[in-house]
Amino acid sequence: DMVGTVHLNKRGGHTELLLKDIEYVDLYYDSLPHSMHLVFGNDRGDVTIDQVDLALVSSFLKLKPELAAMLNQGTINGLVSNASLSWLPDSQFKFFGDFKNISADFGSDWPSFKNLSGGVHWENNLLGLSLKSSNVSLKSGAFSNTPYRMDHLSGELFAQRNVEGWAIWSDNLNLQNRNLKLDLGMNLQLQPDEAPYLALYGNLAYKDVSTLKQYLPGQVLGKDTNKWLKSAFKSGEVTTGSLLLQGRVDQFPFAK
Repeated sequence: DMVGTVHLNKRGGHTELLLKDIEYVDLYYDSLPHSMHLVFGNDRGDVTIDQVDLALVSSFLKLKPELAAMLNQGTINGLVSNASLSWLPDSQFKFFGDFKNISADFGSDWPSFKNLSGGVHWENNLLGLSLKSSNVSLKSGAFSNTPYRMDHLSGELFAQRNVEGWAIWSDNLNLQNRNLKLDLGMNLQLQPDEAPYLALYGNLAYKDVSTLKQYLPGQVLGKDTNKWLKSAFKSGEVTTGSLLLQGRVDQFPFAK
């Protein structure tokens, strides 16, 4: 059940629908919109929403079969607020808004994360994320099933679909926890029927090397190498260091 105020207007070739002060008499109070503004016609449409939970939205979206199959195999939730969507002729669209505590898990073959917050700007095939998150958990899937926990994650992340697949990149990611400080750039190429190509580069500092074992890529290291590395670093601190990782993930560890 829901209560609220509805205004409907028609102007020329456009229809305007305004919903205000919506209240829900059920468990979805903090998940569904409390205000919504829609303007639509033959040439374009605009929707603004104050809030909505992604766990409820995904089931209503008309998605491409491969993306719908991936979503059905996993979970995604978290709040999107101050959202605005516009669509134009020739399948052009724009979407922007804020997101808070977004979490996603699509199984061991895909990266997963918890508690991502920030802003989003999506125009046609270019997606941009402005990240400002706390208490984040990241899991790579391809390298390790152990989650990497960060007290702070910020920076700009972009994704774009091209003729070869998806490109995901950033030049200014910053990750920190009580031991690690990492300024990171990345380039990830996802192509059908090929292993992902990944490039990571950056600078780091690490306070207690005896805890480095939690960051080892156990999924791809040999059993003996993994065992040795877990006990190799007894004590010490990395005050300045650099990181470079480049190649197809199924060929890690790389020859050069």
